[in-house]
Amino acid sequence: MPTRLLIAETDGFWRHFYQTVLPETQYQTVFVEDGLRCLEQLAAVRPHLLILDLELLWGGAEGVLGRMRETGQLRTTPVLLTDEVIALPGDYRPMLTPGVRFLPKPFDCTTLLANIRQAVGQRPKFVTHAAPANRS
Repeated sequence: MPTRLLIAETDGFWRHFYQTVLPETQYQTVFVEDGLRCLEQLAAVRPHLLILDLELLWGGAEGVLGRMRETGQLRTTPVLLTDEVIALPGDYRPMLTPGVRFLPKPFDCTTLLANIRQAVGQRPKFVTHAAPANRS
C-alpha cells in the first residue's frame, strides 16, 4: 500500500516538483493550497506524513500545527515543515516540537525522499492504555 502524503504547498513550482519526484507506486499524494483545506484533508486523508509550507495561505503553518496539537493529530502524523530560508527565524522555532522537522528549500529529490522515509519510518507508536499491574 502506498504511503499517504498530504502536501500543503502554495507555490506552483514546488507542487510540480513534488508531483515529478514522488513515484505513484510508493506515494499517494493529495495537494492543498491553503490552511483551511489542509485541516479538512488531514481528517479525510489521514496521511502518514504532512509536508507543510511555512507560508501557507489561510491559517498558515502555525494555525495548522496549532490545530493538530489541539486534536492530537501531531502525535500520530509527522510533519515536514518547509520554507525558503536556511534556518527558521527565532519566532518560528517553537513550532519545532516532537513530530515536526524543518526542511529548508531548495532541496533536491534525494534529500526529499530521505526525509520522507525517515519521518514515516519514525512515526511514533502510542499505547492507548496501560496493562494492569500484576498484583501478587
